Amino acid sequence: MQLVLDKTIRYKTYICDFENGWVYVERHVNNSVKESFFAEKSKVFPDGTLKASGRKFFFSLPGQPIAKPKSMKMVCEKFKDFDYLYCVDEISGEYMNVDGKIVE
Repeated sequence: MQLVLDKTIRYKTYICDFENGWVYVERHVNNSVKESFFAEKSKVFPDGTLKASGRKFFFSLPGQPIAKPKSMKMVCEKFKDFDYLYCVDEISGEYMNVDGKIVE
């Protein structure tokens, strides 16, 4: 038998803990960001997975239309725009802000 592929896949999870009850989770596969999201600290397990009641929030730039969530690297130490975090409502599919209000 001949070996045709010998590849190691590396999974890494980074968590940035903010003092206001939020965390930023970034998942890497082979050094590329595959998923990144914000969540409430109480709804995230220590390994970075969400609890059943947890929601993934994403950041959208102020003054621009809310875009689809995308994976990106972020400098956690400089982030302060928690008012611009949004999630997608599971039932209606509409965007909601951190207060649970539907935004357009």
